[in-house]
Amino acid sequence: MEQASPHVSFIILGETSNGDPSPVALSASAFVEHAAGAFEWIRCEGEDAAARRDALSRARGTFVAFIDASDRLHPDLWTYVEGATAGPDVDVIYTDQDTFDDNGYRDPFLKPAFSPERLLAQNYLGRLTMYRTALAVEAAAYCTGNGDIFEHELALRVTHAARLVLHLGRILYHRAAEATPGQGDVSAADDVEPLNTALEEQQIGRAHV
Repeated sequence: MEQASPHVSFIILGETSNGDPSPVALSASAFVEHAAGAFEWIRCEGEDAAARRDALSRARGTFVAFIDASDRLHPDLWTYVEGATAGPDVDVIYTDQDTFDDNGYRDPFLKPAFSPERLLAQNYLGRLTMYRTALAVEAAAYCTGNGDIFEHELALRVTHAARLVLHLGRILYHRAAEATPGQGDVSAADDVEPLNTALEEQQIGRAHV
């Protein structure tokens, strides 16, 4: 029997710094009972644009997302995203996020509704952002930045082409406090040239909800 394609492909960036379980282990154990086969896990072999394009090309899921090895996914993630990923017009889904350390969870980032203007200056989509895979692969071919610049540029290109950008107003992604600065960062990018190129000769007046 042919195996069904997963709903979401998670691309794992980096390694854990202290030996703690990665999102792969945490999520696989949490979802095994009610979301078996819904996810797949892909290791990204590098931080540059070529490595990320290669990882994207191996994604079999309807949606794809980048996650850091030291971070955590909410154990009830699938409960919240299952219906969203089934929407025929939804091309981008992003969730709220917070930070965790040995003392627990803190610094919740409750994100606003989608704003193309704000995204130009700040990649506030951050983690977790899931893109329809076909759009992400197509857009990534034109992304030239590395690391967090790649993710900001990808967000600009995919949301510009997206039919619907959906915000799930729940904290479903937990960032490790010791995460490498810049990985999935929501701050304004330092190198704006690839980002300016991303939207050259394009308009961003499209309405999203």
